[in-house]
Amino acid sequence: MRGLFFASGHRTQTTLSGLLLVIVGLGFLNAAPPSEGGGWVERFSIWHSVNEMRALRSPNSANLAWFEAPILRSYLYLFSATGDTLWLERFVFHADSLLRLMRDVPEQGNYWLGYQDGFLGWGTTAYDPQGRYQEYLVHDAVICLPLARFVRMVYETPGLRHEFLERAQVYQRAIEQQVLAKWFQNWAAARGTGEELEHFGGWSRLPWNQALSMGELLMVFRDIQRTQFYQPGKFSVPGWFYEDVPDSMARAFYASLILSLENDCYVWNHQASSSRWEDVAHANLDISFALEAGANESIFEERDFQRMGRSLWKLVQDRHSDRFVLRRFVNGSGTVDTVYALEMWAALAKFEPEVWEVVSTALVSVPVERMNVSMAVSCARLALESSGAERGTEKRQGVEANEPGRVPWGAILFSRSPEFEEVFDAAGRRVRWQKQGRLGSGLYFTSSGRRVLVLP
Repeated sequence: MRGLFFASGHRTQTTLSGLLLVIVGLGFLNAAPPSEGGGWVERFSIWHSVNEMRALRSPNSANLAWFEAPILRSYLYLFSATGDTLWLERFVFHADSLLRLMRDVPEQGNYWLGYQDGFLGWGTTAYDPQGRYQEYLVHDAVICLPLARFVRMVYETPGLRHEFLERAQVYQRAIEQQVLAKWFQNWAAARGTGEELEHFGGWSRLPWNQALSMGELLMVFRDIQRTQFYQPGKFSVPGWFYEDVPDSMARAFYASLILSLENDCYVWNHQASSSRWEDVAHANLDISFALEAGANESIFEERDFQRMGRSLWKLVQDRHSDRFVLRRFVNGSGTVDTVYALEMWAALAKFEPEVWEVVSTALVSVPVERMNVSMAVSCARLALESSGAERGTEKRQGVEANEPGRVPWGAILFSRSPEFEEVFDAAGRRVRWQKQGRLGSGLYFTSSGRRVLVLP
């Protein structure tokens, strides 16, 4: 195992986040928890049919990080759950749109002149007190993480490379040559204590979720670099950056976890230098980092994920209430949480099974038409978790076994005849054959004249 096991670092206490190609079901689901992954897929798909394009209208990094990136993550979950490359087609369309939104500096408005550095990226005026354009470490990391995961998946999966290798290489270069290179150039900056690039003073001064998101991106890229398809660009980020930075984050975050002896679970603060507890929504980013670190055999072990999951059903869920209630902070304190950002908490269900009931109960209590993006991506994650590791492996092998030019997993192959027609996505790629009149709801390209077929 890389790194050190900082058991002594734990304190103890006794009390204690265009054109549509959609697959949608007919009508809304009732309040009963879906028993199979398909029910969660349907929930996501209904939400997706209305909300898919909301964040792609501008380069506002706040919207891209907190709305668009969850949609991208959902596509990856749903592909892994179903084996249907339809979701990867949607991923490519959105990822290409994201790259087209990258800028060196904003087209108008005030900004720090240091942003004229030649590196493309995304920024926002949403958080600056003076309404000035700023670029944020956490936004860059959260936006790029699903792109990097797509790259790693394509590089490591033979059956995906025929169709997606070229796009994966484009995304790899964009992330490394623009985003990672930019933050590497500024990593030792001592301009201040802000999370934005203008005042970046080092990751140790940031809340855990902001720093750890970048650490997770570096870990994913560390895997990418080890594949035969990785090709460094003109700006080479040194290897130690991918090794030392995330490993140092893992050791520091692990040492900050607080063990509640009474409940045998972990709680933690929002920031190393803060007494404020981490909130349930931002904890998704912390948990995601820890799971990636665990997969890389860096400090975190199964017992740690059990303890993280245990905090959800023993502390965050208010078991003293006569109704289902989640509290805002990981130690069970604070006001009632209604955001239900439970994406990575759901990923802990494989280690702590009781987590499943908490997450599924929370999500089915909200009508689909009232779900926010955090609930939608949590549904997609539940679809992945409910598919099971063995089923996911079988589907993945099925994709790899298909010959180049195949249609997605699960599509029905028909012979050419007037009775059937091809359906294309917004990038012009054929995604499936479908019997005419049974395409479902949404907007599609069809093979007859590339017209748009609008269905009720």
